[in-house]
Amino acid sequence: MHIRFVTNRRGDKVFRYPQLVESFRRPDGMPAHRVLAGLSKLSELELDNLRKALAASREGRPLGPSSGAPVLPTIRKNLAYLDVATVLALWNDLGLPELLRTTLKGSAATVSDADVLAALAVHRCVAAGSKLAANRWYPNTALPLLQGLERGAFNNSRVHRALSALSDAEPSIQAALPERLRPDGEGFVALFLDATDTWFEGRGAPMAEKGLDKEGVYRRRIGLALLCDPRGFPIRWKTLPGRYRDTPVMEELCGDLAKEAWVATAPVVMDRAMGRAGSVEFLAESGLRFLTALALDEFAQYSTRIPEVDVGGEATETSLAAWARAAGFTLVRPDRYVLDLGVIDKGEGDAWKGRRHRGPEPVSMTCGAMARAQALGAELAAGSSRKDIAQRQDSTVALVDQDLRLLKLNPPLQARVMAGEVRFAKLQDLLRVVRLPAAAQLEAFEALCASGVGKTPRAAHARHQPKGPPPIRVRLVVHFNPERFLEQRRVEEEKVAEVRALVATLNDHLAQPHARRSARAVQREVELLLTRKKLMEVATLRLDLHDDGRARAVHLTVDEEKRLLRRRHDGINAMVASPKLTQTAAELVELYFAKDAVERDFHTIKSEVELRPVRHRTDPKVRAHVALCVLALLVERAMEDRLRRGGLTTSAPAALEELRTCHLNEVTLGPTSAHQLTEPTKAQHAILAALGTTHLLTPRTRGAAMGP
Repeated sequence: MHIRFVTNRRGDKVFRYPQLVESFRRPDGMPAHRVLAGLSKLSELELDNLRKALAASREGRPLGPSSGAPVLPTIRKNLAYLDVATVLALWNDLGLPELLRTTLKGSAATVSDADVLAALAVHRCVAAGSKLAANRWYPNTALPLLQGLERGAFNNSRVHRALSALSDAEPSIQAALPERLRPDGEGFVALFLDATDTWFEGRGAPMAEKGLDKEGVYRRRIGLALLCDPRGFPIRWKTLPGRYRDTPVMEELCGDLAKEAWVATAPVVMDRAMGRAGSVEFLAESGLRFLTALALDEFAQYSTRIPEVDVGGEATETSLAAWARAAGFTLVRPDRYVLDLGVIDKGEGDAWKGRRHRGPEPVSMTCGAMARAQALGAELAAGSSRKDIAQRQDSTVALVDQDLRLLKLNPPLQARVMAGEVRFAKLQDLLRVVRLPAAAQLEAFEALCASGVGKTPRAAHARHQPKGPPPIRVRLVVHFNPERFLEQRRVEEEKVAEVRALVATLNDHLAQPHARRSARAVQREVELLLTRKKLMEVATLRLDLHDDGRARAVHLTVDEEKRLLRRRHDGINAMVASPKLTQTAAELVELYFAKDAVERDFHTIKSEVELRPVRHRTDPKVRAHVALCVLALLVERAMEDRLRRGGLTTSAPAALEELRTCHLNEVTLGPTSAHQLTEPTKAQHAILAALGTTHLLTPRTRGAAMGP
């Protein structure tokens, strides 16, 4: 028996029909063929198999593998699997699909925005640094199978539509998220608040504004305020315009948090950006249980009991430990001494009495302003500079210049101002007279005097009046770190040595016969370094000059007494907290330094999750990009929390890197295809066991089409 093909032509078409044919001899002995069966319904593979079986039968051998090369399976696609499947599983376990489905509006029936956002979040976690955009990366992963989507369903249009929907739903998501993330249904132990920024590529969105970012680079940027819990779970966030300032933003967020029931009794921890007087007063009035650190120049406004480090001679760890014990500190660990000053009224002791004010209290606004102007004029005539005057009076050069404007008034009119003839007038009215030419001042002054008949003298401006202590009560805790003290002193010595080295280099250069540098250029170079090293207040600069005005030598004097006085609080942190907090002093200090959780989140969202650079050009897309990065950060923090509870110290990026080598392979053998998992390693088994996702080693898909 054998297979033959019969060809029929019908018009321009040719048809071939396979037939099973048997050879035989007719009664007359002639060879002939008879058709046993038509084989039109068989496939090419079945025909080939039948042909090989007939050949084996004719040759008298059993049917088996061919003597040629063995038929091997073909790996059609190699899909990223275990890392993306793990992230998707955690995304689902956090309840984020349900949250998005209930908050997103207008989601398409065929491909939901929630599925698109899930894929984008997975991309942020496992391939944020990839050169492939998300819509090009997606078909090379197992996500189409896991999500039950066609590979071509994830495209640029759907991505932008989903981001727009996320931008609209962001407030609802933030409102619902805290209740979902409360640990085991209990309240939060603590919350940490901070702000950072990120930058744009290209022109950027309207909210992107040029300015110096946290790295000191002038860029188009936006800000991000983030609230997280001790696990690093992001609870709330806010996208900010590029020219934001930390303090107003954090005050606004704290005001919102004070109204939220889920905050309950959790302390909100912030860095020293909120340690200024106005911010602490705001926090105290808000009712929020807060904890922050005071700025160094705010110490004296709170208490005179904050110790000043004085060990005498060269400081060592031994002498610092002895000083700390004598000052009342308690050692809680080798690098941490704590002193609890209890609940205090701001300005306790002589803290407010020692404050300096500008001149005596004037009897009226105009008289006081003229008295200050004349006193300043006398100091200038004596050789003092405006900058020296401002430093002595705890003021600024701009305020000194404002006071000096009154000296442009004619001297006889200045005497009449001091006599009180215009004590009823506003200072702005008197300044209008000052701006007139000298010949016209008398007439305008007389008109100002006449306009005030019968009026009550105006009190001096509030900024020239001494202020009393504001009614604010806080918990005050002092922390001392000897290692930090020694490090700050070492850095200070290095700064002074660097300035002295520059002066020595300049003097060597100026001693050369060919030196032609001007005194102004030399002075500017030294002052620039002093300013950068924050040594202007303790350094005095003097130049020797040639007859033609060129610099001959530079003399630098550092006031050691003033410098050490300025460093009297090295190694010391003063922390203020709400009086409602019942933790011990050591617990409050520990809680403050636990704010590294939010700083670690900022590092992660900028590096692993790749918040920056931002490439979107509209404000809604920028907010959606930030929200997506925050949700991806949430998944990474949930992964690390599970790993830690499972006994592993591996970070989320390291775990995902370990899982990355386990692929889902699409294997074909002839007309059939199947999916086969790469053999998992022991480390991958351990990670999945800690995460509770071992079911991923027997992948079950939602039946997505596996088309090309």
